[in-house]
Amino acid sequence: MKRVEFMKVKLSLITLLCAFPSWAAKEFGFLTEATYLQDDGEWQLNAELTRTEFQQENKSDWGLAAEYGLTDRLQIEVATQSQYQLEEGIFEQENSFEVSLGYNVYHQQQNQRSFSVELGYQDEEGEGGYELAALFSQALFEKHSLHLNVSYEQTDDEKEYALGLGYTVPLFEDIALMAEITRDKETEDGESGEDEYSSHYSLGMVYKIVDDLELGLAYVKASPKGDTEQ
Repeated sequence: MKRVEFMKVKLSLITLLCAFPSWAAKEFGFLTEATYLQDDGEWQLNAELTRTEFQQENKSDWGLAAEYGLTDRLQIEVATQSQYQLEEGIFEQENSFEVSLGYNVYHQQQNQRSFSVELGYQDEEGEGGYELAALFSQALFEKHSLHLNVSYEQTDDEKEYALGLGYTVPLFEDIALMAEITRDKETEDGESGEDEYSSHYSLGMVYKIVDDLELGLAYVKASPKGDTEQ
């Protein structure tokens, strides 16, 4: 099976950090998403760049997302992404937009155990769809963090199921190490539709530049989509 390798850079600006763990690396993710939502009046801005080079294909993804806490349990997120791809001398550009609401169902302050659900609408080049997600996060060994994501996405006749797992380990006062893995299943309606599976693995570091400003860099390995026989 061929592998695709690429680098991902993410910049995060957070207006208010939680007291546990010592800084907001627990809210940072490259492939997964933490369940800790913004509190009432708080906001967070994320910018990310993904660069992929594989054989004769060069692709860049730029993303920008803003989160705002409507209440202590409800947040709204607006995100946009542009993809630029050069394959065998042909240049293509795709744009997407998404708006979503997240609701914190359960949160325990003592061990930072939290469970949230999200509902979002997305538009990609005029094709609309929606996404449902359940997010679980848990603090371990005082400063470690575990994140589990389950999501379902539908666009026209395509459906995608995804499972993600992330783990964060603080190395120093302002540097943390993050490992993540995701598994996706994509299916199409109709008799000719076949199930396709893909996986992503990432290893990254998050650095707190100054208070409320973080920079992350991750190395990601992806397995291309294949049918049910892989």
